[in-house]
Amino acid sequence: MNSNIAKIKERALYKNFEALEKQKYVSYINKSLVLSKKGQKVFNKVLKEVVPYLDVHGTFSSEQNMLKFTQKAKGVLTFS
Repeated sequence: MNSNIAKIKERALYKNFEALEKQKYVSYINKSLVLSKKGQKVFNKVLKEVVPYLDVHGTFSSEQNMLKFTQKAKGVLTFS
């Protein structure tokens, strides 16, 4: 298994999936891994909590958007 996404050895990955299956978060259907209703419910809950952070990351990740936030001020404040 040569994945850069998960730097976990194959056996450890298998054990993690086995634990998720034991807790009834996932199941296997025809050698495909699918979320159970319980797993989908937990996934949606986590997704709702993470989406605002992903949106902020998306805003700042674009180079063009980053330039909008870093332009110099057009006016100068002076105090007399």
